[in-house]
Amino acid sequence: MIIKRRWKHTVCFVLILSLWMLVIYRFLRWSEQEDSRLLHQGVPDKHAYLRKPSEMSTAEHFGQFERSEKIEDIINWSDQYLMTKGPFQFLENFRNPCFFSDVGRLSCLPYFFIIGEPKCGTTDLYVSLRQHPEISWEHKKEVNYFSNRRFETGSNYWTFERYLDEFLRSTAAISTTISRIPCRDSWKDCDYHPLITGDGTVRMLGDKQYEFFRNNITQKEPNLTNADILFHLNPNTKLIIILRNPIERAYSDYHFNSWVRRLFNASLEHFHTTMVEQISRFTKCCQATSIRSCAYQHGEVPFKERFLRLGVYYIFIKDWLRVFPRHQILILRFEDWAKNKRQTYNEILKFLDIRQLTIAEENLLVSRPNLNQRPSYLQMIGDMYPKTRELLRGFYAPHNEELARLLSDSRFLWI
Repeated sequence: MIIKRRWKHTVCFVLILSLWMLVIYRFLRWSEQEDSRLLHQGVPDKHAYLRKPSEMSTAEHFGQFERSEKIEDIINWSDQYLMTKGPFQFLENFRNPCFFSDVGRLSCLPYFFIIGEPKCGTTDLYVSLRQHPEISWEHKKEVNYFSNRRFETGSNYWTFERYLDEFLRSTAAISTTISRIPCRDSWKDCDYHPLITGDGTVRMLGDKQYEFFRNNITQKEPNLTNADILFHLNPNTKLIIILRNPIERAYSDYHFNSWVRRLFNASLEHFHTTMVEQISRFTKCCQATSIRSCAYQHGEVPFKERFLRLGVYYIFIKDWLRVFPRHQILILRFEDWAKNKRQTYNEILKFLDIRQLTIAEENLLVSRPNLNQRPSYLQMIGDMYPKTRELLRGFYAPHNEELARLLSDSRFLWI
């Protein structure tokens, strides 16, 4: 009798398990079909701009990578490849820059980019922005195309079209959300798509080349920067930069690479030694070449070199201001975001030209705990040595002065 009962229980368990497996399988199949549908959705527009074909096929592209003796050839090729894209005929009834490709697929570029900097509160900013009713952010925070995917080889390499594929779900939401507004040349109402989307690849501000290629790059300074590429793709792109006291940014970045990425064992003494070494190398580099060249160089140990050099903000921002009008770049401070999220958030919404939140929506936003609070791994080891802070203060002071002068804003002195 007991054996018979156990047999029945086993049969029931197997049936339930099989049913769940069937449900999961059907869901996965539906997801694949949905992605395929999104990939090919869109109605051909006879007035849409027919994108110029790339001068080199993907196979030829990989072949050039294999033949190249200098990795800088890959970087230069990637820049030239992207400069062949467009100009795009963006659809007038979309707030977001969207267009129909030559195969009739609707594609959307980001309306705005959060381009920097790492460890400056960009994740909390991203989470807050994606909650806005007029922002469709159905993809991951950092797509990482302009910072590294376009420099990869083999199956890791992304074409520009592959980059656009990352925004399929956001594009679907943009295309299916419709409001009615007065037509420009008619008394009738027309369909309008009010949603926008963004890309939060924060390494775009100060990273021109992917760190994997650091030992093969011989050119001293980038000929083109990510600013040139983005401006070519869409001259009306809006850019958000959030900066933090570079001393605190370097310390947070150091701990992130130790405790999260497990690249080394963190200690106060190790951080001090690392900063002494980096300052020494950076100073010697500036004696031999331009400070711009040194700021863009990754060095022999890239994940450690960035702790210091990414805080020389003004070098990178000058490159973006050289290309984009000042009114298309919003430069914030992490400290202001952490202290007064409501005011800073409204400043961002005004910059993006989207509606302000209601009182209820604002209260919900500010009641959410900040994601940029001091992590537990920083609390465990404590603050840096006073001598380390003084060392970094002396290093960054002249660079902060240049930044404050560039932006005509003394808050960026961090004193």
